[in-house]
Amino acid sequence: MIPFSRPSIKRRDMDAVLSCMVEDTLGPGERTRAFCAALGEYLGMQEGGAFREYRRAVRAAFLSLELAPGSKLALSVLAPRAYHEVALELGLVPTLFDVEPGSGVIESAALGQTSADGVAAVVLDHPLGFVPDHEAVYAMGVPVIEDVSHALGAHDGTRLVGSGARFTVMALETDCIITTGGGAVVLPGGRRERTALRTHITELEADTMLPDMNAALGLTQMKELSRFIERRMEISAYYQKALAPGAHKSLHQSGDAENLCYAFPVVLETGVAAVVEYAKKNKVVTRAAFGDSILAQLIRGQAAAEQAEEDPGAAEQVPSIPSGREVPHPNSFPVARDLLRRCVLFPIYPTLSRQEVETVTRVLSTLP
Repeated sequence: MIPFSRPSIKRRDMDAVLSCMVEDTLGPGERTRAFCAALGEYLGMQEGGAFREYRRAVRAAFLSLELAPGSKLALSVLAPRAYHEVALELGLVPTLFDVEPGSGVIESAALGQTSADGVAAVVLDHPLGFVPDHEAVYAMGVPVIEDVSHALGAHDGTRLVGSGARFTVMALETDCIITTGGGAVVLPGGRRERTALRTHITELEADTMLPDMNAALGLTQMKELSRFIERRMEISAYYQKALAPGAHKSLHQSGDAENLCYAFPVVLETGVAAVVEYAKKNKVVTRAAFGDSILAQLIRGQAAAEQAEEDPGAAEQVPSIPSGREVPHPNSFPVARDLLRRCVLFPIYPTLSRQEVETVTRVLSTLP
């Protein structure tokens, strides 16, 4: 089977990890700082910090932004659910927005209309590597947290995504652009933000931060980032050509921005189950898009509420949204809900062999 994701780690990358073990530098230390510095230099940001957990990184970004409880936070309903959950935990008020149908990015026109509505900050994610209208968002004049977990190396037409934010967050999971086996990085945009982040980090236990052994993996991959990006773009071009004659379509980047091909999204015109089964039969593993999004969690919460009315005992087995303020109904976001229902992801990563690319291409060109 061709897996959906495969870490872009080679045998020589493990030498850096072995060096950490020999030098007894397994915990957070110099390599973790060097990794954060390398990411910061690439994006033109400050050094920042690396955390063991993505949620912890999101929390650190929010706390370092020093938003008061009750502050309104604008974000896409397809953003990672960690942002919604942590915002509620901190007493913030998430304001959710639908997305653009062609790319799945936050609907910038609707977002811009809220600039005078007391929005204190914006979370700007880049779903599947696609780039929203940065100019419109930054024109609002409020602090921005960018998430580049799927988009490190993408470009908004003027600068790299993640390079203009007050804080930039990047996950480091095994299916991300750069992986350390887990965790996430927070990069501050200036000295004031760096001071706030460092102050927060000093209040945390040492085991909250990413160990040197993991950071060493990230450092070796940073050296290969340009090659990784080039390979992803090359594979995506093959896939686009294969899919074009059929009934199904992919998402597309609008404007002058250059998206990063995190995965290959296919918006299906026929049943999802049949396509997933067809791909599996041909040895290709796919994944439903946006399964860890805020909207997906809202839908699970709605299901839990409906089950509670019929069978309170069964409802306990269904995950729900965290307790907090009133949450909008999933049907309030028709475009996002349609993408969540119809979009399936096919694998793109640098270590796909030529034969594997040919297999996926053949599947895309013959989808039912």
